[in-house]
Amino acid sequence: MILIALTFSLPITVLTYLMVVSINANVEFAAKEAQGNAIQRELAQLLRKVQEHRLGPLNCQTGQECEGRLSAIQAEVGQAFQRTQAVLDQVGAPLQFTTVGLAARGRQHLSLGTMQTEWKELTVTAPSAGLAAKHDHLVSDIRGMITHAGDTSNLILDPDLDSYYLMDVTLLALPQAQERLARVGVLGSAMIRGGELTRDQRIELAVQASLMQEADLDRIVASTGTSLNEDPNFYGVEASLHERIPPALKAYQEATSTFIAMNRQLVSGDLSEITEQEYLRAEDEAHRASFELWTVAVDELDGLLGARIASYHGDRNLSLGLASASVVAACMLAFCLARSIVAPLRDVMGSLGPGATLLGVCAERIEEAAKNSFSNPEETALICEELSAHATGIRENVLALAQHVEGAQSAASVEVG
Repeated sequence: MILIALTFSLPITVLTYLMVVSINANVEFAAKEAQGNAIQRELAQLLRKVQEHRLGPLNCQTGQECEGRLSAIQAEVGQAFQRTQAVLDQVGAPLQFTTVGLAARGRQHLSLGTMQTEWKELTVTAPSAGLAAKHDHLVSDIRGMITHAGDTSNLILDPDLDSYYLMDVTLLALPQAQERLARVGVLGSAMIRGGELTRDQRIELAVQASLMQEADLDRIVASTGTSLNEDPNFYGVEASLHERIPPALKAYQEATSTFIAMNRQLVSGDLSEITEQEYLRAEDEAHRASFELWTVAVDELDGLLGARIASYHGDRNLSLGLASASVVAACMLAFCLARSIVAPLRDVMGSLGPGATLLGVCAERIEEAAKNSFSNPEETALICEELSAHATGIRENVLALAQHVEGAQSAASVEVG
């Protein structure tokens, strides 16, 4: 019976193994998303510093001030490259930031070494030699690396609505908005400096203002709202998410709305009330608020991933515990059932032992007597008496055994005698 119990435990073991494998795959999926966030953190800071380098000369009054500011930003960009390389040394291989991995997707130009070379060329390029175009190219490459990280880390395939919409903000919407803010800031400041907008400039600025509103701001507000609404439906409410996201989102919304309003004012032809410094200050506040929101959002996305991984670990431990308890319980039950049957049988066999032996002796003696040509009446009578004496005891033991194995009702049908 114990062997039978162990046999039926085999399917439980196989199913438990398959369940654990499935849970481990989900854990690895979420852990890889966290790796994507790790590299994206450094790429976001690199993006921010490169954009500050582009806008730096517009925010200073003298050549000496510009030189000092650009020198400080260049040092920060160099540090950002170093931190990005340190993270790539840890997670670059699994996220396919390798020569083979990038080439397989036609992204071989997105290696960090290539971008460092581009940065060095940019720092020694005069504005008249296409500095803006080099900035745009480097920013595009950084965003390409962010996209690659999202693809290879499973972030783009996030399965839960709360973390998915937060991923949309950090991986897609905010980097796009930040790039557009910097581009519009350069464009608008040049228009203000020129003193009058041409028809084409008005159209371009109007298009960019609409994109900032609809493709960036409205999308970010909608995605964060969905993430907050869906959070209770996945692994419980993440309190930090609901405490930190709304204030950061409000600050970004206010700063970006102000900047969008300025651009629409420029489109309307009213340039007299907006100075270049005011315009650039509004862009800088919107830009800074966007990165503050990004930092909060990516922290909370890590929190949601951590909660998911913890839930998977709990499910795995529970599955293993229940499976082990089921096997142990089945073996214990089989042991108890076998013991409840074997012990009475052992007692019955013990009581039948001497009688069975005597019956065997009697049978042999009867057989021997039958072979003789004469019969000893006394011996025959003795044998019959011995058989009769033990027959009653044997029948009683058989009745007891029947009652134990078949139950009192079936045993009642057994006739004694």
